[in-house]
Amino acid sequence: MRTISRRHFLKYGAGGLLLVVGGGAAYQALQHDWILEVEHDSHSFLFLTLDDRFVLFSLVPVLLTGKRKDHSGLAPEEINQVLHNMDATIARLPDRTRAELRKLFDLMGGAFGRVCVAGLWTSWSSASAEEIGSVLIRWQSSVLELLNVAYYGLHSLVVTSHYCEADSWTRIGYSGPPHPMRGG
Repeated sequence: MRTISRRHFLKYGAGGLLLVVGGGAAYQALQHDWILEVEHDSHSFLFLTLDDRFVLFSLVPVLLTGKRKDHSGLAPEEINQVLHNMDATIARLPDRTRAELRKLFDLMGGAFGRVCVAGLWTSWSSASAEEIGSVLIRWQSSVLELLNVAYYGLHSLVVTSHYCEADSWTRIGYSGPPHPMRGG
């Protein structure tokens, strides 16, 4: 068996450390701009935590368009507006419903829940649109009512939070509500 000298051990160890630190720095540099968008949002959220917003920032574009944020045509500001609207909506829901949503978001945000319930080994932000779409399809068509309720609840919250903004109406060809006629 060949032994390694202390000098070589230190040299290889330092090289490995530099590789890990350099890789981590490169990963941080290549992180999506939306992470900064989520972290530095000045809106005061009533219900959604930072972890919730990270999860939802990945889910919202897929739920709305079936595509990932960089291909969806949704700007980070639009996704943040959806999150603001969701937060305001959730804040008005009954306590019991908010408690159920809190459990869902905590489950989705944690590694254990993400792996066991969603089947994702990577973080939501690292998952591809196809992976997130597959999770949502599994939830939608699951025999477990809990996953169905989670899917339809999230879908309803996201869609209504998006389409309550007049700017989103043009994408679906909706010109807005009818204007009342004024008699003269």
